Amino acid sequence: MKISFGLANMVTVLVLLYTGNLFAQGMDLDRYCKRHGYTGVLNINNTGYGWRCFPGYASINVHQVCSEQYGAGYLGALRTPAPGGMYDWYCYRPTTTPAAAPSSDEWKKHARWCATDPQSSGAAYLSACRTGDQFNAVIACQTNAHNGRAVSLIRQAGPSAVNAYMDSFKNPQCSAPARPSIPQARFDVRFRVACQDKSDNTPRGDQDLIVSSPYSCQDALSSALNQLHSRDICQTADSSRMAVGEPERRWTASCN
Repeated sequence: MKISFGLANMVTVLVLLYTGNLFAQGMDLDRYCKRHGYTGVLNINNTGYGWRCFPGYASINVHQVCSEQYGAGYLGALRTPAPGGMYDWYCYRPTTTPAAAPSSDEWKKHARWCATDPQSSGAAYLSACRTGDQFNAVIACQTNAHNGRAVSLIRQAGPSAVNAYMDSFKNPQCSAPARPSIPQARFDVRFRVACQDKSDNTPRGDQDLIVSSPYSCQDALSSALNQLHSRDICQTADSSRMAVGEPERRWTASCN
């Protein structure tokens, strides 16, 4: 059986295998992406983990690819250690036992990959490792990559082994302190204007105008004066009033 990944410059690969307990078949990623509304498939880093649906660089669930292509019960797997070659994915249907027992160190390759992946799985790893341990970070990474086998192997290894091993391979950004937020400067200028009734000129209280600027007191002052000269702030607040006399500059904490 043959499978093509759907792009003109990709090589057609022979993918029919029989391994005793597994019947392995090809994985048509291009058809999967188009079925889910994308234009096609591309590989971003020439590895098995590098396949994405485009546009949008959406991650691909290889188990869903296989179940849609061959039916319920089919799963996706790499025939070589992670992250695998571009054409190393295949679909299989387990029977009673796996074709071969995994290497006791296989989980380490999956864990190390998370610390260097430049795409969404690496971002999931970094987000988790900044607030938690390496064990949960690589689980988050491989979950994002839809690699159920890797998640299972890492869980089997356990938090103590994974944290101890990844201490030498973790991304330096996991230990980087969060950048302190820089407070936004604010410069306030305040004026008070006396108001009177438009019909009988009786006093009608005061109206304050407060203008803020992120740049300087002078900038805030200039804006405030422009507003005072261009409109009656008493009338703006209440159309039955009008300003009387000169505006009075008031003290503020940032500008006096």
